[in-house]
Amino acid sequence: PAKKSRLCIRGDLDPDLLDLERFSPTINTVNFNLLLQVAANEDMDATIGDLKNAFCQSQPLQRKQGALYFQQPKEGIQGLHPEQIVLIINGCYGLGDASLHWRKSLTKELFELGYVPSKMDPCLFLLWSKTEQKLEGAIAVEVDDLFTVGHQIHHSKIQQLQKKFVFGKYV
Repeated sequence: PAKKSRLCIRGDLDPDLLDLERFSPTINTVNFNLLLQVAANEDMDATIGDLKNAFCQSQPLQRKQGALYFQQPKEGIQGLHPEQIVLIINGCYGLGDASLHWRKSLTKELFELGYVPSKMDPCLFLLWSKTEQKLEGAIAVEVDDLFTVGHQIHHSKIQQLQKKFVFGKYV
C-alpha cells in the first residue's frame, strides 16, 4: 500500500478544546447489514468511495476564541518563509472537533441533494422518490468514507456530490 503523509495539528493546544462539541457518530453494524439486505432486495447498485483530505474540505472554521494558527513543521511548507505561521481556515486533522466539523459540512451538502437522515441511525442518509414511497438510494457515512446503494437517480446525485468534494477512490 502507498504511504500517506498529512499535516496533523496539535489539537490538545487548541484554546477552545474544552468548549468544543466533539462527538461524531459512526454507523451501527446492524443497520449497515440491514442496508445491504435492502439493497439486495431492491436490486440496487453499490459504490464505495473516500473523500481526499476530507477535513480540509470542510466549511470554514469559526472559533469563539478567534482564529487558529499553527507553526510549520520542521521541514517547512513549500512556498512559505520558515518563520511564517499559518492561519487555519478549514478543519484539520488533529483538531478535537475535526471529525464533527467535516460531518456537518458533508451532511449540509447531502440535505441539499435531498437526502434525509435515517431515524434509526444518524450515519445513514436516505433518498426517497418524490412521486412514490420508494427508496431511491442510501449513503452510509463512516467519517470520510461513503458506502452508497441506489438506483439511477441516486447515482446522479452522487455525481453532483463529486463536483462539490474531491474524492480519492470511488468504485
